[in-house]
Amino acid sequence: MKSGKLKIGLALLAASVLLPAAGNILPAQAGTASASTIDPGKEVSLTVVNVRGAADESGQTGGNDGTKGSGIAGNVFSVLKIADLKILGDENGCGMYYVPTESGEELIRLSREAGLEVKATLIGGTTAYTGPQMEDLIDRFCRSGTVEEEGSPAEGEERLTDFVRKQQKAIEFLPTDSEGKSSRQGMEQGLYLVARTGDTTKTVEPSGDDPAGGEDVVGKTVPREAALSEIRPFLVSLPMTGSAVDGSAVDEDWQYDVTVFPKQQLISIPKYIVSCEDKDTLLAREDVEIGEVFEQVILPEIPAAESWHAYEKYAVTDEMDPGMSLVRIKAVRLGKKTEATGKLSDLTAYTDLEEDVDYMVSDLQGEKNPEGSSGFCVTLLEKGLERINASAEDSRLEILYETVLNDKASDGSGAVMENHPALDWKVTGEQGNHIDGNRPAVCSYRLKVTKTGLQDPTKVTFSMQRKKDGSACRFKKESEGTWLILGEDTSEDMGELYVSPASDGTMTIRGLDDESYRLTECSTESGYELLSEPLEVELKSEDPADGNLSAASVHLGEENEIPVEVDKGTASFSIRNRRGVFPKMGGVGRFVFYLTTVTGMLLSGCLLGRRRKNYGR
Repeated sequence: MKSGKLKIGLALLAASVLLPAAGNILPAQAGTASASTIDPGKEVSLTVVNVRGAADESGQTGGNDGTKGSGIAGNVFSVLKIADLKILGDENGCGMYYVPTESGEELIRLSREAGLEVKATLIGGTTAYTGPQMEDLIDRFCRSGTVEEEGSPAEGEERLTDFVRKQQKAIEFLPTDSEGKSSRQGMEQGLYLVARTGDTTKTVEPSGDDPAGGEDVVGKTVPREAALSEIRPFLVSLPMTGSAVDGSAVDEDWQYDVTVFPKQQLISIPKYIVSCEDKDTLLAREDVEIGEVFEQVILPEIPAAESWHAYEKYAVTDEMDPGMSLVRIKAVRLGKKTEATGKLSDLTAYTDLEEDVDYMVSDLQGEKNPEGSSGFCVTLLEKGLERINASAEDSRLEILYETVLNDKASDGSGAVMENHPALDWKVTGEQGNHIDGNRPAVCSYRLKVTKTGLQDPTKVTFSMQRKKDGSACRFKKESEGTWLILGEDTSEDMGELYVSPASDGTMTIRGLDDESYRLTECSTESGYELLSEPLEVELKSEDPADGNLSAASVHLGEENEIPVEVDKGTASFSIRNRRGVFPKMGGVGRFVFYLTTVTGMLLSGCLLGRRRKNYGR
């Protein structure tokens, strides 16, 4: 018989951290089955299954073998026997009761020192405890503070966990495996206090080289997670009574192999960039032009509130790179948590929240109107907290907003510009908690052109077009020969249409995307030829973007390829102007040629007219 198939009933509710800690979790006596049917010498076993999600009323979490979702590996649980099972009786009859062990007596002593009243039952001259009495003691201990002053409930839970951790007689289980399971065989019968006393896993910090786990789609990324609340120490009676999940009778009333499901509600704050191409796919990285407006979205999880706790604070912040500025918050919505598939359109069923009613928006210093700054905070107000506390299901917040790369944005160096989203929350009975989200990043590139063969390269001017739509690029001059491209939405009265090199012939254009551009030489130094055709420039990057160009090409027209050197996020090439022999010259040379040609044609016409007159005589 598999213990995972048992409906253990109320005893398993003691293992659910977010369910009520009080109530009839243990039976009124040690067992509701007949005391005469227990085998007092039989060994027992305990299996702990720690999974993401909540246990239901039966202690099961659904799915295969009683689990839901993926298990949480690396958790270390310890158990401490605090009471023996004893058959005790008086004139009213007999039954199974809990009689404290040495460790149990010490726990009771600590409870009294903390000012907690310890209720016991005297049976035939023996001090014993019923299930509700032991349960009440553990619950009040978890909710207690220090002896001198009232502390937080989390403090009581930690003191109880620390008590188990320090007991020499405590049994430490092996870390939970990939399914979240850990078992111990050959245990003695009794009442055990179970606590999570360690964690062998470490959260991997996102690095600058890999800010989002190496994947670009939300459905594949694994954002960092944190527990909404710590697992409260709980009691397990070994053996315990139970029935099959379907309600049918089992082979024996006492179950000696027991499985418990500590409920672990995990919370995460995924953050993504909306694809600039299809405006729907959620990415971990994207390359954009400086000045281009693009959307980002934060999707923090909100595990359902339980009967013993409620959210008292829920605030989401995003500290952006100084090269990014907030344009506006487009929407803040609330909806049911579903498995993400990587599309913004999957969130259409979400309900809009109202600013200054359900939530407020501020900058990172708490001031209103964060537009134009490099960060913001969305904080749920009382009405918003009421909404999430009233939800019986896990939900998710959607914060959709527009950002733009400003002139502080770095480009061409191979670096990416990261966001630093974070979530701060507090539930009843817990200290405030904080988790950093995954760090999506954007990047842009630069083009360096060197003009050679000229005496005064500053006389050269270029215009640039985006080949995808033929739109003209506009620029901001940062210094001699250095130009910053402005976004596609830049109005015609802003920026400049033409760029020119510095006196040394170098011209740098910052903030380009990985796309194709057409660079047309519009004027050059007097006496030199203009380039015969536009320069076709193509910049290519890896997917997902990492700030480095994978390749670049430049062609003069469609046939003549010009050598290009790629260094991180910068593509460089040189091009030479030739002295003019034919009409295609720049500067004053072109004007002189046209003037001379037109004058010659006029003089020729006059002379020809005079000759005709002479012939007419």
